[in-house]
Amino acid sequence: MDNREEFLRAVREQAERAASELLETARLEEGDFFVVGCSSSEVAGSRIGTDSSPEVAEAIVDGLYPVLERRGVYLAAQCCEHLNRALICLLYTSDAADD
Repeated sequence: MDNREEFLRAVREQAERAASELLETARLEEGDFFVVGCSSSEVAGSRIGTDSSPEVAEAIVDGLYPVLERRGVYLAAQCCEHLNRALICLLYTSDAADD
Protein backbone atom coordinates (compact mmCIF):
# COMPACT_ATOMS: atom_id res chain seq x y z
CA MET A 1 0.00 0.00 0.00
CA ASP A 2 1.43 3.40 -0.96
CA ASN A 3 1.31 6.62 1.06
CA ARG A 4 -1.69 8.01 -0.83
CA GLU A 5 -3.76 4.87 -0.20
CA GLU A 6 -2.79 4.94 3.48
CA PHE A 7 -3.73 8.61 3.70
CA LEU A 8 -7.14 8.02 2.08
CA ARG A 9 -7.80 5.07 4.39
CA ALA A 10 -6.95 7.25 7.40
CA VAL A 11 -9.30 9.99 6.15
CA ARG A 12 -12.09 7.43 5.74
CA GLU A 13 -11.54 6.03 9.24
CA GLN A 14 -11.39 9.48 10.83
CA ALA A 15 -14.59 10.54 9.07
CA GLU A 16 -16.32 7.39 10.31
CA ARG A 17 -15.20 7.98 13.91
CA ALA A 18 -16.15 11.66 13.76
CA ALA A 19 -19.63 10.86 12.43
CA SER A 20 -20.20 8.23 15.12
CA GLU A 21 -19.10 10.57 17.90
CA LEU A 22 -21.13 13.49 16.58
CA LEU A 23 -24.27 11.40 16.14
CA GLU A 24 -24.06 10.36 19.79
CA THR A 25 -23.30 13.84 21.07
CA ALA A 26 -25.90 15.64 18.97
CA ARG A 27 -28.49 12.90 19.49
CA LEU A 28 -29.53 12.99 15.85
CA GLU A 29 -32.54 10.88 15.03
CA GLU A 30 -33.88 9.16 11.96
CA GLY A 31 -34.86 11.75 9.36
CA ASP A 32 -32.47 14.43 10.64
CA PHE A 33 -29.83 16.01 8.41
CA PHE A 34 -26.08 15.84 9.01
CA VAL A 35 -24.47 18.80 7.23
CA VAL A 36 -20.84 18.56 6.20
CA GLY A 37 -18.84 21.50 4.96
CA CYS A 38 -15.16 20.94 4.49
CA SER A 39 -12.36 21.56 2.06
CA SER A 40 -10.68 18.55 0.47
CA SER A 41 -7.66 20.82 -0.02
CA GLU A 42 -7.41 21.48 3.71
CA VAL A 43 -7.96 17.81 4.58
CA ALA A 44 -5.01 17.04 2.29
CA GLY A 45 -2.86 19.63 4.09
CA SER A 46 -3.07 22.45 1.54
CA ARG A 47 -4.59 25.90 1.66
CA ILE A 48 -8.35 26.00 1.10
CA GLY A 49 -9.29 25.93 -2.58
CA THR A 50 -5.79 25.19 -3.84
CA ASP A 51 -5.69 21.40 -4.09
CA SER A 52 -9.23 20.08 -4.56
CA SER A 53 -9.33 16.30 -4.59
CA PRO A 54 -12.22 14.07 -5.63
CA GLU A 55 -10.39 11.15 -4.01
CA VAL A 56 -10.26 12.89 -0.63
CA ALA A 57 -13.92 13.89 -0.92
CA GLU A 58 -14.82 10.30 -1.75
CA ALA A 59 -12.88 9.02 1.26
CA ILE A 60 -14.76 11.44 3.51
CA VAL A 61 -18.15 10.37 2.15
CA ASP A 62 -17.16 6.70 2.30
CA GLY A 63 -16.47 7.16 6.00
CA LEU A 64 -19.56 9.22 6.81
CA TYR A 65 -22.30 7.69 4.71
CA PRO A 66 -22.53 4.16 6.14
CA VAL A 67 -22.67 5.52 9.70
CA LEU A 68 -25.44 7.95 8.80
CA GLU A 69 -27.35 5.43 6.70
CA ARG A 70 -27.49 2.94 9.59
CA ARG A 71 -29.17 5.61 11.73
CA GLY A 72 -31.50 6.89 8.98
CA VAL A 73 -29.80 10.29 9.04
CA TYR A 74 -29.49 12.17 5.75
CA LEU A 75 -26.17 13.53 4.51
CA ALA A 76 -26.13 17.08 3.15
CA ALA A 77 -22.93 18.63 1.81
CA GLN A 78 -22.24 22.34 1.78
CA CYS A 79 -20.76 23.59 -1.48
CA CYS A 80 -17.94 26.10 -1.71
CA GLU A 81 -18.40 29.85 -1.98
CA HIS A 82 -18.34 29.63 -5.79
CA LEU A 83 -21.65 27.75 -5.54
CA ASN A 84 -23.05 30.13 -2.89
CA ARG A 85 -22.44 27.56 -0.15
CA ALA A 86 -25.57 25.72 -1.25
CA LEU A 87 -26.54 22.50 0.49
CA ILE A 88 -26.87 19.42 -1.68
CA CYS A 89 -28.35 16.06 -0.77
CA LEU A 90 -29.65 12.96 -2.48
CA LEU A 91 -32.96 13.35 -4.27
CA TYR A 92 -34.87 10.92 -2.04
CA THR A 93 -34.36 13.23 0.95
CA SER A 94 -36.69 15.80 -0.61
CA ASP A 95 -39.54 13.32 -0.10
CA ALA A 96 -38.70 13.12 3.60
CA ALA A 97 -38.97 16.89 3.93
CA ASP A 98 -42.55 16.71 2.64
CA ASP A 99 -43.63 14.42 5.50
